[in-house]
Amino acid sequence: MTVLSGSSVATYEECHLQWYFEYVEKREARSDAMDLGQFVHDYAETILNGGAEHGFPDGAPLGEILPLIDVFDRDVAPTYVSPVLIEAGFELDVEGITYTGFIDAVDVHPEDLERFQFSEETIVRDLKTSKNRPRPGRYRDSMVGYYLGAREMGHQADRLRLDYIVKTKTPYYWPEDQEVPDDDEIDIWASKVVRVHASIEAGDFEATGVGTWHCTSCPFKDICGPYERYQELTER
Repeated sequence: MTVLSGSSVATYEECHLQWYFEYVEKREARSDAMDLGQFVHDYAETILNGGAEHGFPDGAPLGEILPLIDVFDRDVAPTYVSPVLIEAGFELDVEGITYTGFIDAVDVHPEDLERFQFSEETIVRDLKTSKNRPRPGRYRDSMVGYYLGAREMGHQADRLRLDYIVKTKTPYYWPEDQEVPDDDEIDIWASKVVRVHASIEAGDFEATGVGTWHCTSCPFKDICGPYERYQELTER
């Protein structure tokens, strides 16, 4: 039985063949950009867990990592108030399909409603690095999954937030706040998970990304026959 996650569903929707390379043949899908994001993510997890130092592997591109870490330390970390979950794994049953993921953080913020009266706002947060400022809602499906995962663990979110560190010449912090999903959106999300799962189980691994912007950045384009044939046709 195929187990899905936010990233695997997104990969399958971008290109069925890429999903096959990555999740069936288990080919390495890492890139320099992904490694850089992982370095920053690991550093953030260390800091949020109360650590003060973080080592990097020999040969890590510190010239690229350190400016991003500076943005996290200066602009992102101070916005956390009371994290109650950090890098927490979850598992959901979506109409008999196993859906898993890891929540970067659930953060609780006090709200001053009136003098001496306070309530709490719970925020599900996800940290990402991005080459450019991303379009709003790009990772909405993954955030819906994180919302449901947090709820499964007893944390009812009031808001969702993507914490982007944008890797321009001078990196900067770009937060994107999102509303929590309503029941209709959750039903649509679940239907998408079911549809993707059914296609995978049916063995649909066509190269659906060929000719799109995504194809040029695919880590498997050098071994992809459909992409090679597409290149030959467009270069004539």
